[in-house]
Amino acid sequence: MKIKKKRFLFNMNWYKKAQNDDPPEWEFPEAEHDYNPSWDYEVDSIPDQKLVQIAEQTINEINTKIVPQIGMGVCKAAYIKEKSPDALARYIYGTQPNPVFVIDLENIKRIAEECSRDLYCDPETEIIIGIRTSLFHELGHAIQEWMNIDMNEDEAEQFAREYQDMGEIWRFWE
Repeated sequence: MKIKKKRFLFNMNWYKKAQNDDPPEWEFPEAEHDYNPSWDYEVDSIPDQKLVQIAEQTINEINTKIVPQIGMGVCKAAYIKEKSPDALARYIYGTQPNPVFVIDLENIKRIAEECSRDLYCDPETEIIIGIRTSLFHELGHAIQEWMNIDMNEDEAEQFAREYQDMGEIWRFWE
Protein backbone atom coordinates (compact mmCIF):
# COMPACT_ATOMS: atom_id res chain seq x y z
CA MET A 1 0.00 0.00 0.00
CA LYS A 2 2.79 2.46 0.81
CA ILE A 3 4.39 1.88 -2.58
CA LYS A 4 1.24 2.92 -4.40
CA LYS A 5 0.97 6.01 -2.24
CA LYS A 6 4.57 7.01 -2.99
CA ARG A 7 4.01 6.52 -6.70
CA PHE A 8 0.88 8.62 -6.52
CA LEU A 9 2.68 11.40 -4.61
CA PHE A 10 5.59 11.31 -7.01
CA ASN A 11 3.25 11.56 -9.99
CA MET A 12 1.26 14.36 -8.37
CA ASN A 13 4.41 16.34 -7.62
CA TRP A 14 5.52 15.96 -11.21
CA TYR A 15 2.13 17.19 -12.39
CA LYS A 16 2.18 20.17 -10.04
CA LYS A 17 5.70 21.08 -11.15
CA ALA A 18 4.68 20.92 -14.81
CA GLN A 19 1.61 23.07 -14.15
CA ASN A 20 3.69 25.70 -12.36
CA ASP A 21 6.29 26.10 -15.10
CA ASP A 22 6.25 29.65 -16.33
CA PRO A 23 5.86 30.20 -20.06
CA PRO A 24 8.88 31.69 -21.82
CA GLU A 25 9.13 35.43 -21.37
CA TRP A 26 7.31 37.45 -24.04
CA GLU A 27 7.27 41.22 -23.99
CA PHE A 28 5.35 43.39 -26.41
CA PRO A 29 4.69 46.63 -24.49
CA GLU A 30 3.47 48.45 -27.62
CA ALA A 31 0.62 45.98 -28.05
CA GLU A 32 -2.94 46.68 -27.03
CA HIS A 33 -3.38 42.98 -26.20
CA ASP A 34 -1.71 40.52 -23.85
CA TYR A 35 -1.33 37.60 -26.26
CA ASN A 36 1.57 35.28 -25.48
CA PRO A 37 2.59 32.78 -28.22
CA SER A 38 3.50 30.18 -25.59
CA TRP A 39 -0.23 29.78 -24.89
CA ASP A 40 -0.66 28.09 -28.28
CA TYR A 41 2.79 27.06 -29.53
CA GLU A 42 6.04 25.50 -28.42
CA VAL A 43 8.36 28.48 -28.30
CA ASP A 44 11.86 27.98 -29.70
CA SER A 45 13.86 29.12 -26.68
CA ILE A 46 17.20 28.89 -28.50
CA PRO A 47 16.58 29.89 -32.12
CA ASP A 48 19.46 30.23 -34.59
CA GLN A 49 20.63 33.81 -34.03
CA LYS A 50 21.60 34.31 -37.67
CA LEU A 51 18.02 33.47 -38.68
CA VAL A 52 16.61 35.62 -35.88
CA GLN A 53 18.65 38.55 -37.19
CA ILE A 54 17.11 38.13 -40.66
CA ALA A 55 13.61 37.92 -39.15
CA GLU A 56 14.16 40.94 -36.89
CA GLN A 57 15.47 43.01 -39.80
CA THR A 58 12.37 42.04 -41.77
CA ILE A 59 10.05 42.95 -38.87
CA ASN A 60 11.86 46.28 -38.57
CA GLU A 61 11.35 46.86 -42.29
CA ILE A 62 7.65 45.99 -41.93
CA ASN A 63 7.29 48.38 -38.98
CA THR A 64 9.16 51.29 -40.58
CA LYS A 65 8.27 51.03 -44.28
CA ILE A 66 4.92 49.25 -44.58
CA VAL A 67 2.91 49.65 -41.35
CA PRO A 68 2.97 53.49 -41.41
CA GLN A 69 1.37 53.43 -44.87
CA ILE A 70 -1.43 51.15 -43.66
CA GLY A 71 -2.19 52.78 -40.31
CA MET A 72 -2.04 49.76 -38.03
CA GLY A 73 0.30 49.32 -35.07
CA VAL A 74 3.73 47.77 -34.96
CA CYS A 75 4.17 44.04 -35.46
CA LYS A 76 6.26 41.46 -33.64
CA ALA A 77 7.39 37.89 -34.34
CA ALA A 78 7.84 34.96 -31.98
CA TYR A 79 10.00 31.97 -32.83
CA ILE A 80 8.30 28.62 -32.48
CA LYS A 81 8.71 24.93 -33.22
CA GLU A 82 5.78 23.85 -35.38
CA LYS A 83 4.40 20.33 -35.13
CA SER A 84 3.93 20.17 -38.90
CA PRO A 85 7.20 20.12 -40.88
CA ASP A 86 5.52 22.10 -43.66
CA ALA A 87 4.23 24.97 -41.50
CA LEU A 88 6.41 28.05 -41.77
CA ALA A 89 4.62 31.00 -40.17
CA ARG A 90 1.22 32.16 -38.99
CA TYR A 91 -0.51 35.43 -38.25
CA ILE A 92 -2.28 35.28 -34.89
CA TYR A 93 -5.79 36.37 -35.77
CA GLY A 94 -7.23 38.85 -33.29
CA THR A 95 -3.97 40.54 -32.28
CA GLN A 96 -4.83 43.81 -34.01
CA PRO A 97 -3.88 46.61 -33.97
CA ASN A 98 -0.46 45.10 -33.14
CA PRO A 99 -0.13 41.91 -35.18
CA VAL A 100 1.78 38.95 -33.82
CA PHE A 101 3.40 36.46 -36.18
CA VAL A 102 4.80 33.10 -35.16
CA ILE A 103 7.53 31.69 -37.36
CA ASP A 104 9.42 28.40 -37.41
CA LEU A 105 12.88 29.40 -38.58
CA GLU A 106 14.18 25.83 -38.64
CA ASN A 107 11.36 24.67 -40.94
CA ILE A 108 12.09 27.57 -43.28
CA LYS A 109 15.81 26.76 -43.23
CA ARG A 110 15.19 23.07 -43.96
CA ILE A 111 12.77 23.76 -46.81
CA ALA A 112 15.05 26.44 -48.30
CA GLU A 113 18.01 24.05 -48.22
CA GLU A 114 15.96 21.31 -49.91
CA CYS A 115 14.78 23.78 -52.54
CA SER A 116 18.29 25.05 -53.19
CA ARG A 117 19.53 21.47 -53.80
CA ASP A 118 16.70 20.81 -56.23
CA LEU A 119 17.09 24.10 -58.09
CA TYR A 120 20.88 24.47 -57.75
CA CYS A 121 20.69 27.89 -56.10
CA ASP A 122 22.33 29.45 -53.05
CA PRO A 123 20.83 28.06 -49.80
CA GLU A 124 21.63 31.22 -47.83
CA THR A 125 19.71 33.35 -50.33
CA GLU A 126 16.77 30.94 -50.25
CA ILE A 127 16.68 31.09 -46.43
CA ILE A 128 16.58 34.90 -46.50
CA ILE A 129 13.83 34.89 -49.14
CA GLY A 130 11.91 32.23 -47.20
CA ILE A 131 11.95 34.19 -43.94
CA ARG A 132 11.09 37.48 -45.61
CA THR A 133 8.27 36.20 -47.81
CA SER A 134 6.79 34.19 -44.92
CA LEU A 135 6.59 37.32 -42.77
CA PHE A 136 5.28 39.47 -45.63
CA HIS A 137 2.65 36.81 -46.38
CA GLU A 138 1.48 36.82 -42.76
CA LEU A 139 1.45 40.62 -42.83
CA GLY A 140 -0.93 40.27 -45.78
CA HIS A 141 -3.30 38.33 -43.51
CA ALA A 142 -2.93 40.94 -40.76
CA ILE A 143 -3.86 43.63 -43.30
CA GLN A 144 -6.90 41.58 -44.35
CA GLU A 145 -8.11 41.50 -40.76
CA TRP A 146 -7.24 45.20 -40.23
CA MET A 147 -9.22 46.18 -43.33
CA ASN A 148 -12.06 43.83 -42.35
CA ILE A 149 -11.92 41.79 -45.55
CA ASP A 150 -12.02 38.02 -45.98
CA MET A 151 -8.84 36.03 -45.48
CA ASN A 152 -7.44 35.11 -48.87
CA GLU A 153 -4.27 33.04 -49.32
CA ASP A 154 -3.73 34.19 -52.92
CA GLU A 155 -3.89 37.87 -51.95
CA ALA A 156 -1.51 37.35 -49.03
CA GLU A 157 0.92 35.47 -51.27
CA GLN A 158 0.79 38.06 -54.03
CA PHE A 159 1.27 40.84 -51.46
CA ALA A 160 4.39 39.02 -50.18
CA ARG A 161 5.81 38.41 -53.65
CA GLU A 162 5.21 41.97 -54.86
CA TYR A 163 7.02 43.40 -51.87
CA GLN A 164 9.83 40.82 -51.82
CA ASP A 165 10.49 40.95 -55.57
CA MET A 166 9.82 44.61 -56.37
CA GLY A 167 9.72 46.47 -53.07
CA GLU A 168 6.20 47.66 -53.85
CA ILE A 169 3.19 47.49 -51.56
CA TRP A 170 0.34 45.88 -53.47
CA ARG A 171 -2.73 47.63 -52.07
CA PHE A 172 -5.19 44.79 -52.59
CA TRP A 173 -7.60 46.31 -50.06
CA GLU A 174 -8.27 49.48 -52.04
